[in-house]
Amino acid sequence: MVTDHQPLGEILERLNLQQYLPTLLQNGFDDWTTLLDITEDDLRELGFKLGHRRILQREIATARGLPPNHPLELSDDFNLQSPVSARSEIGTGPQGVLEAVEVWASQSESGQPRSPLTSSAPTETKRRYRRHPKPDPNAPRRPKTAYVNFAENLRADPAISSQSFVDIAKAVGRQWQLLDPAVKQKWEAEAAHAMDAYTKEMDSYKLTDQYRDYQAYLDDFKARQAQKRSELHTSPERAVGKARKLSIQGLRALGTEAQTPYKTTGSDIPQNVQDAITNANHKLEILQTNILGSDMEIYDQDHLPPERPVRIAVQAFLDGTSSFLFLWTREEMDEMLTSLYHPQQPPSITALSQLCAVATVGSSYCTDQIPPMMRVKFHASAAAHLREISMDNPLLALRHLLTLTYVAIIDKHTSARTFLAACFEVVRWKRPEMIKSRIRALWQKVHCSIIFIVCWLSYTLGWPSGVTDTDIAFALTGYECSSIADMIHLHATKISIISSEIATIVSGDHSRSSHDLVVMTEKLDKWQCELPPLMQLSRQTSAGGSGFSAHDDRSILFVHLLYLGAVVLLYRNLIVVRPQDGVEGFENIDGINEYSESLKSHLSDEDVQRYSGLCMLAAQQMGRILSLLNIGGAMSRSCWIIIYCAFSASVILLAFVTQKLLRFEFDHIDENLLYTQCCLNMLHACKSEDRVAVRYYEQILPLYQSLHQAYQDAKMPENFDSTGDLFMSETGFPSSMPPPDLDLTSLSRTLTALVQDPFGKNQAIKYGWKDEYEPGNAYDVAWWGR
Repeated sequence: MVTDHQPLGEILERLNLQQYLPTLLQNGFDDWTTLLDITEDDLRELGFKLGHRRILQREIATARGLPPNHPLELSDDFNLQSPVSARSEIGTGPQGVLEAVEVWASQSESGQPRSPLTSSAPTETKRRYRRHPKPDPNAPRRPKTAYVNFAENLRADPAISSQSFVDIAKAVGRQWQLLDPAVKQKWEAEAAHAMDAYTKEMDSYKLTDQYRDYQAYLDDFKARQAQKRSELHTSPERAVGKARKLSIQGLRALGTEAQTPYKTTGSDIPQNVQDAITNANHKLEILQTNILGSDMEIYDQDHLPPERPVRIAVQAFLDGTSSFLFLWTREEMDEMLTSLYHPQQPPSITALSQLCAVATVGSSYCTDQIPPMMRVKFHASAAAHLREISMDNPLLALRHLLTLTYVAIIDKHTSARTFLAACFEVVRWKRPEMIKSRIRALWQKVHCSIIFIVCWLSYTLGWPSGVTDTDIAFALTGYECSSIADMIHLHATKISIISSEIATIVSGDHSRSSHDLVVMTEKLDKWQCELPPLMQLSRQTSAGGSGFSAHDDRSILFVHLLYLGAVVLLYRNLIVVRPQDGVEGFENIDGINEYSESLKSHLSDEDVQRYSGLCMLAAQQMGRILSLLNIGGAMSRSCWIIIYCAFSASVILLAFVTQKLLRFEFDHIDENLLYTQCCLNMLHACKSEDRVAVRYYEQILPLYQSLHQAYQDAKMPENFDSTGDLFMSETGFPSSMPPPDLDLTSLSRTLTALVQDPFGKNQAIKYGWKDEYEPGNAYDVAWWGR
């Protein structure tokens, strides 16, 4: 079976058509995907012999899903005219086509041998070569593929170039197949870099007048060609030519059968929506090239993924997301599985693509049952088939794209931003129609999921959310909660919106910082008051349990993590400006940023102490919740909520420990170190599968160990007198504690920087983290590329 990633030379060699490879490459047919659209006249103009044309056309038909034993039915572009006898008696249009087929079929029904539909004309007129638009002379030149570059390099060898075209094609295909994987990866990486550079050039070129002029030319060219095709469509030859391809039953249903929801029209899709979907497709193409590998075989209708691992992954997906995000229901998943593995009709490529996207997410929740390469193949297949998801069914396309967004989030890749932008364009396009639609509730749930994800990323990464008041009003107004899952979904969305507002304040204009802090405090208090009793944290941690499923319990704990994380984000900068009673501490260490200074100048010492105390309590609660969660089952080791909250809480708790040690106060140090250990345990569990967790763990662990040792040293008996008071040495510190200019002050500076950098921007600069995957290092990724 041919795949889109298989080099064209290999395919032609298998078909014994190697001699045509140079001609195809010279005329722009440089891969299998391009070759799928070749016409009969194209083949004739390129010098293909008749028998060779049929061999290639059979391969193309097989790739498009036509059974090998089925007669080869060529499109009208292949110029196989099929007029019937008594042509003059047959009308035009659909009715004429039906008459032609009925005449043809009646021969068999009456016992007569069915003869080919032959022409009464003595000769066949050759159709004129199909016109193509002129290429854009100003556009950047599209780079060559890895295989073409390899072939050109090989042909530079005189021993190869002296051979015939056929022998050269054979040699190139054979050596490419035998090429060492590391060397092949180098060729593919160079091609991927060239494609990335080309993409950036194209993005710049699209802003020029030359590009707009060429698009106007294309629109005019397409309009003229469409008019010509329309005129041909009503001709008798066109009608008769269709007779061979349509059954009587299919024609009788013509005009009454509902249009397939996956057939693309695109005529009423606004340009901004089309552009957003195009950008999403482009990102997926880059991911396919740079991450998934250009030579990976993907699943298709003829080669379905194994049923058992798919069902395991789907179940894990539902358990992991069903009460936290709304993407797909269990009933819909059951229908997709049945349509693929127990079909009543040929499997749908749309259902396969959706199922592969779902399985990609689910595989992250059950890594012990799904091999890593199978997850990659799920991802590759979902991305490759995205173009099959039509905007004629926008809700279906929206949910599929949102699932791929969640995949990008799990992989910590910033392509999630592009996918979310496309999701917003689609939902805003269709929102006016959905306000009074019978499926408004379904649109609301999907819209809530989009808002939740984009606000969640805004709160943890500092990205602008772009969510408008209209978005929020449509998503939340009249939201019906008929189950605990609906409650979780609704209140998770609400707290994510508040968290995003806080992130905007922290990373934006600080002129009204103290006023904004008070306003956001009121919003957090209101959210807490409106939380249903069924979702209160006390119910989840009670001895009798909540009475909900384990998945719902986990989702409720996640919602509380989001709330506590919002509290920490709002108040964390106050930690570094707390009054220290003259003791050298955070406020005397260089590195206090503008936002912290603004808060210090507008709030009283009492308010700073109160809010920073709330921040410490919130961090402790986060550590407590993390200790209640178990990694595994329906919980991913790549879960960004878990990883971010564990790191954020650790920074806050260790900052308080450092302050306490600088003040020679030991209250709350034990519990802060204990909860930091809970956070470290969670990061340790995640780091086996997540690079960001590794970085966080490696940052926090030495800080924790240093402070823990300093605390143990400070508590040594020789540091206390008979009354229990600290015995100070001549340096003013407990005898066994290190001087602050050696350890504690240095730790204070480090933690000051981390406390004031909630979105990792300074870390991105320090570590050089990038926005894109790098070929050959597919999983060395991070969020922080700007």
